Amino acid sequence: MRSPRVFKNLMEYQRMALSDQLQLLNTEGTLLCERYFFSRRVSLLYLREFYVEVWYDTVREEVVKVLPFSSLQCLQPYLEMINIDDALPKAY
Repeated sequence: MRSPRVFKNLMEYQRMALSDQLQLLNTEGTLLCERYFFSRRVSLLYLREFYVEVWYDTVREEVVKVLPFSSLQCLQPYLEMINIDDALPKAY
């Protein structure tokens, strides 16, 4: 398997072939969480200095979309899934 080409930023990542994007996510991405939207599993990953959503069709069993972004607004669907209770100091 060949290595994906080196990229410097989000725009260069967007121009990469889908197979290279996925390979890079597999080797360097950090899975943050997953959610479901109808028959799609949406995985949120962090890659270097931006986020990537990978949309996987669970019926057809294939990736249908890869959406890289840096805007914090795009994290909105994930905010309700975050539980910070364990990070808060305990009251005695």
